[in-house]
Order: sequence, then structure tokens, then C-alpha cells
Amino acid sequence: MPTLKAMGVKWVKLLGFGQQDDINACRVLIENGIEPIVRLFSERPHPHYVPSRDLIARYVAVGVHYFEGGNEQNLSDEWDMDEWNAGNQAIKCAEQWMRFRENCLIAGGYAMIYALAPAADGPTSIFHERFFSE
Repeated sequence: MPTLKAMGVKWVKLLGFGQQDDINACRVLIENGIEPIVRLFSERPHPHYVPSRDLIARYVAVGVHYFEGGNEQNLSDEWDMDEWNAGNQAIKCAEQWMRFRENCLIAGGYAMIYALAPAADGPTSIFHERFFSE
């Protein structure tokens, strides 16, 4: 913790598995003035994984505000392959995110837009454009 504070770190993105150790790490960060963004992990999260309200609420209870429920949706490795191959990834992710957003709000947190990978299996430049417009 002293190194993070000396560097002036104010935000940290953590991979959360819902284990008590993860939640405790978030509590310690918050106690030290560092805001965690928790990426709730699931193998191949897109487009089905939506973290439960109960899971999100466990992090909210220690002071976490911001969550990601998916990751790098422009990589086929992050998808159910049948869904990836069927196309319409941006629309599917937007629908998934809306379900995630609802769970976050009910649990007291905020849903962050999923991070994109810089090197992708698809057209990264249009992914967010479609995500927000369709």
C-alpha cells in the first residue's frame, strides 16, 4: 500500500472472483483512499454472464462503487463461440450490459462499459459506435 500511495494512485482495476479475499482487498484499498473498479470474472462472459445482485452487493457493502461484468468483447476468446459466430456482437453486448446495469443499480453500484482489447478479432473501431447506437 505504501508504494501505491507514494505513486499517487487513486483508482485500481481488480479482477474479482467474489471470494472474501477479493472483497477484503477492496476494503483495504478504499480505507487508503484508492477507488477500486472491480471486473467480475467469468470464463467467456459474453453474451450470457450477468453478475448477480447478491455478488455485486457484497462488494458494495465494503464501499465499492464501480463494476465491469464483461471484458474485451471484441475478442472471440471472451465469447460463447456459437454466439460469436452468429454475429451481432455489439447488439448482444449492449443487451447483456443493460441486464448487468440493472443488477448494479439495484445492488447500489455503477456498471462500467466493458473494456475493449487493443488488438481484436473484429472491427474494434466500430464496436462502441454500434454498442451505443443500435
